[in-house]
Amino acid sequence: MSAFWRFLKLSVQEDYRMPIAELFAFLMALAPLTLYASGVNYAVLKGSAAFSFLSSALGLAGFLFLILILKNVSFGMGADLEKGITNTFLTFPMSRAKYLTAKLVSGALIPFVMFMFAPLPVALAFAPHFSDWGVLLLYWGVEASGMMVIIGLMVLVALATKKGSTSLIAGLALYFGSEFANAFAIFYAERGNADLFYVLSVLNPLELWTAHYSRMFRSFSISVSATTAAALTATSAALGVALLIIAFMTFDRVIDL
Repeated sequence: MSAFWRFLKLSVQEDYRMPIAELFAFLMALAPLTLYASGVNYAVLKGSAAFSFLSSALGLAGFLFLILILKNVSFGMGADLEKGITNTFLTFPMSRAKYLTAKLVSGALIPFVMFMFAPLPVALAFAPHFSDWGVLLLYWGVEASGMMVIIGLMVLVALATKKGSTSLIAGLALYFGSEFANAFAIFYAERGNADLFYVLSVLNPLELWTAHYSRMFRSFSISVSATTAAALTATSAALGVALLIIAFMTFDRVIDL
C-alpha cells in the first residue's frame, strides 16, 4: 500500500472515530422526516415541484454536511498545523499535494457522498413516484459548486491561522456571514435591486435555482432564468476550483510548517 493510501486510511480513521460517521449518517438518513410535518402532497413531482421537494427533503442533511466539513477541514486542518501533526505526517514519502488531497477526500468528499445518498431512501419513501432524476443531479451539482467555494476558503483560512479554534470560528463566521448577507441581498432584490443578490449567489448558487423554480409558487419576486442560473452556477464552480488550486499552491510552495 502506497504512502498516500495509508495516510488516507489514517485520515478517515481520525475524522470518523466511532460513533461520528454512524451518528451523522443516521441523522442525514432521518433528515427528510421533516417532510412529515409539512403535510404537503408529493404525489406529482416534476420540474419546480421536484426541486422544492428536494430542497425540503435534503436541507437539514446539507446543514449536517456543513458541520462535518467545519469539523474536518476548518478545525481538523488548523489543529493539525497548530500541534505539528502535519509535519509528522509529511515524513511519509509523499508530496504536500497528496497530503492535502487525502485530507480533502476524507474531510469533504466523504461527507458529500453521505449527503448525496444517506437521505434518499427516506426522502423517496415520501415520494415513491419521484422520477425527475435530472433535477436531483442538478441539485447535487449546485450544492457541490457552492460547497467548493466554502471549502476552498476554509482551507485557506486554516493555512493562514494554523490554529484549530481560530480556523473553526472563522469558518463559522464565513458561513453564517454569507447566509446573512444573502438574506440581506434577497430583501433588497425583492424591492427591485437584484445586483447584490446575483453577486452573492456565487457563494450559494442554490438560491438562484430556488428563485428560478419558485416562480410558479410566487414565493420569490426575483425572476431568474435557467440560463442566468446555470451561468452563475458555473462561475461558482470555477471560483471553487480556483480557490482550491490556490490552496494547493499555498500549501505546497508558500506555507512554512
